[in-house]
Parts: sequence; C-alpha cells; structure tokens
Amino acid sequence: MIFFYRVILFSSLILYPNLGFSKQPAAYAPSVVIETVISQTIHTPLEALGTTKALNTIILTPNTIQKVSEILFKEGTLVHKGDILLRLNQQEELATLDSALALLSEAKETFNRAQGLKKSNNISDAALKERKTALLEAEARINVLQAQIKDLTLAAPFDGIIGLSDISLGELVQPGDRIATLSDISSLKVDFDVPDLHLKDIKEGQTIKAFVDAYPHITLKGEIKTIDTSVNPNTRTVMIRALIENQDYLLKPGMIANVIIETSPREALLIEEKSILQEGDKSFVFLFNPKTQTASRTLVTLGSRLKSKVEVLTGLKDTQQIITEGHFKIRDGAKVTPHDPLRIPKEQTEKKQTKSLTKSETPP
Repeated sequence: MIFFYRVILFSSLILYPNLGFSKQPAAYAPSVVIETVISQTIHTPLEALGTTKALNTIILTPNTIQKVSEILFKEGTLVHKGDILLRLNQQEELATLDSALALLSEAKETFNRAQGLKKSNNISDAALKERKTALLEAEARINVLQAQIKDLTLAAPFDGIIGLSDISLGELVQPGDRIATLSDISSLKVDFDVPDLHLKDIKEGQTIKAFVDAYPHITLKGEIKTIDTSVNPNTRTVMIRALIENQDYLLKPGMIANVIIETSPREALLIEEKSILQEGDKSFVFLFNPKTQTASRTLVTLGSRLKSKVEVLTGLKDTQQIITEGHFKIRDGAKVTPHDPLRIPKEQTEKKQTKSLTKSETPP
C-alpha cells in the first residue's frame, strides 16, 4: 500500500510539476529616474544685499557759543567746499578788529620811522627793538581776532548736500548743537557681506552692478574698494565695501541695494535640486550603481544655485549617476529599477488607445 501511494505521488510530480508549489516572488525594486553627473562650465555671479552710505558725511556744529545772525544755506541744496553756510553774531569782534587794525597801522609807521632814524644813528638799538616788538604784537592781535571771527563763521568742509535744519535766526547756539547734516553723495559706499568661501572670487577693483527697489530699471555701476581684514566668526562672512555712481543724486544713504558681483567662468558639477534630500543642515543624494542596480545614500556639500539646479562642491564625481526621482521611497543599499520618464510603456499606450476608441463608439 505504501508503495502504491509513492507511485501516485511520483507520477503527480512528473505530470504536474508545479502542483502545490508556487514560485517565490522576486524582491521588489522600486522604479527610479537616474541622471548622469557631468562637469559643466558655469558663470555664477554672486548676489548680496547691501546698505548705501554717503561718501562723506558730517554734522555741522558751531565752534563757539553765540547767537545766529545769518543763515546762508537752503535745505536740500548742493553747496561747495568753502561756501559760508552760517554766521554767528560777530559785531563785537569786528569792532575790536577795526581798532586793532588802526593800532597795527600806527605800529608800522612808528617802526618805519625808527628804521630811518637808525640809518642816521639817531636812535638806539634798544629803541628800535622796542618799536619792532610793538609791531609784532599788533600783528599777532590781528591774527587772534581773525581766528575768533572765523570761529563765528561756519563754512562747508567739502562739496555736498545740506540736510534739514531746525536752526532759527537769533537762536543761541553752542559747540555740539546740530546745525544741519552735510553729505557728499556724488558717489555712494555700499557695504555688504559675502560667504568666506567666495573670497577667491573677489578682489579690489572688481566691477559690480547694483539695483535699488526705488529705481528697479536703473543699473548702477561701481567697483569693489575694500575687503575687510577679518571673517565674522558667527556668520562666516566678510564685509565688502564698494563704491557706486550716483548720477543726478537719485540715491540716498540708507537704501537697500541688491549687489551683483561678476565672476569668471568655472567648471562645476550640477544636479537637479529635486534630487537632494535635506536632513537638518546636511544634504544627501542617492548614487546609482549600474552593476549592482542598487542605490547608496551619499553626503554632499552644496554651492551656488542656478534655477532648478544646484552646484555640488564635494561628495560627487564626474560621470557618476544619481537618482532624481523615486528616491523618497527607497533606503540606503536598496535594489532599484532605472526608468526613463520620457518612455511610455506599450501596455499603457494600448490601454489609452482602447479607452479612447470605446468612448468614441459609445452613443451619446
């Protein structure tokens, strides 16, 4: 009986080899889209936000205490170096100067007569010296009075625009009081920060472009004047100072400027931005191994962004393949199936055509 059952079982296996034994399903390999990393020549200007500053600016203040007698400037107008802007009451000093000038004239005449007498030996050396001393003292007195009068006069130290003022005629002012602000804005300084890793792309004398929101269609030209001597340890940036033109005095100090620094073309590895996995402050991509058909997660360092692409500074090499789509559903070391997104499977095409045909044959 046992022999009989064995014969039946053996015959069944020969006639129906798949009976009772189903094939094990193959390991699931998600479909992904891959891209080959290729070194490209790129031109990536640096962009930064800066603040405009006057080329020179000063708060005008009197040198002495006195009442205002004349205001000779108009707010918001251009003045030139040496222009008299304000006079303080100087009547007493002018009267004293007139008296001192008369004494100086008398001292000169006395000294000249003494010199004539000396030639005929009709005056002693001591008397001549006394006349000369009196003359020198009179001249010194004039210099002192003229300096005092100058202190009562406020002049522009450089060309610039006068700002607003709250000073009135007859007002008593003293050193430290604000008369007005004088600013040279024929050109403007622009201070901005750039990451220290871009220092190699920046040098003094390099040309820049700048834009401000108030005049978005005007391109402002300038050049880098100074690169700061140290890196900010908190932000890892360096302060840069550029000088931009200010035709017709359109720009004002304190405006925000978008600065663009032109850099030389360079070779770079660019990848699709969508291929990047971000975890905190770290960036990863999945490398595709065509031999093993597997994906491996790789840490990368990113650089400049160009539209939908990102520069990779470290972590990838030229001609390597990365996964650009489908990487969110895989793990490190997973098997994957490369897929061309531009190729439509034949089955989907046939189904679509059949569906369209069925719809067209269906009566309304």
